[in-house]
Amino acid sequence: MIVRLVHRILLKKIFNKQVFMGLVTIKNKEGDWYTVSFFLNQVYI
Repeated sequence: MIVRLVHRILLKKIFNKQVFMGLVTIKNKEGDWYTVSFFLNQVYI
């Protein structure tokens, strides 16, 4: 239980950090993970 709770908190912090930096991790149909920066795309496009 405790390990699961800590794991959830760490995931939440990592996710919040990615959102703060404008990074989103996307899983495609093949199961590969891609990290996409939508913040930079909005800035440069």
